[in-house]
Amino acid sequence: MGIADASWRPSVEVGVVRPARGFVDVVFDRARPPDILATEVQSRLDRFEQLIRWSQDKARSLPSSDLWPVVAAGAAVHRLLVIRSTAATREVARRFEATLRVAYPVRAASASGDKSQLSDRA
Repeated sequence: MGIADASWRPSVEVGVVRPARGFVDVVFDRARPPDILATEVQSRLDRFEQLIRWSQDKARSLPSSDLWPVVAAGAAVHRLLVIRSTAATREVARRFEATLRVAYPVRAASASGDKSQLSDRA
């Protein structure tokens, strides 16, 4: 069983150049409804606030990627954070639960099938 529903098309290591320069780990896109998930995958959470800012910057930079012209027109861009489950990352998630809820308001399970669950706030 895959992590994402079959309606999502993945693109790995999507380069962006402006305003932020870097790579989005995985970009999932789908045509109906038109949505894009800029996904960051992390094993550790050493600099939590920096990670949130950097993922926001890279998601905002997706229009500068080569992928942008081929994704669904008018797609909403959302962010997804995938964190390796370890005692350390679970502790950070518990300690900063409120921050995580604001930065990533939609549960990751929403990408696995229910097309109505993504929020424009993501």
